[in-house]
Amino acid sequence: MEKIAIYLRTLQLYGQNAHNLDQGQSFFADHEALGAFYEAAGCGYDMVIERMIGLDIIPDLQKLHKKVAEIIQVLDHKPDAKSFFRNILKLEQKLCSEIEECVNSGKYSEGTNQLIGELANQSESRQYKIKQRLK
Repeated sequence: MEKIAIYLRTLQLYGQNAHNLDQGQSFFADHEALGAFYEAAGCGYDMVIERMIGLDIIPDLQKLHKKVAEIIQVLDHKPDAKSFFRNILKLEQKLCSEIEECVNSGKYSEGTNQLIGELANQSESRQYKIKQRLK
């Protein structure tokens, strides 16, 4: 579950930066979409961290944030909407991959699997919207 938290936190921080730095012809629509994306990631991150704590899996937040910084460092840092959306799409895809791995591990209860499954469902919806935006 820690990897899921890492990707949600990365999406939240990167998405908020993209939201703040966005400009250009499609500013209003992109700015709104990026805002919704980082807010959703923030809520998901909070739910996963709280579930981890509830399961007595105490996250090492210093280590977690170091991993987030490492992931953000290797992203394309062009300050344009197309790059922002491409990076977010990559992160969303990685998030879903980590969720699938976590569910398939068989380590967690049905309730926890439902929680993270719903995060994957929401991510897949965002991925569709991002793909439409990138066309």
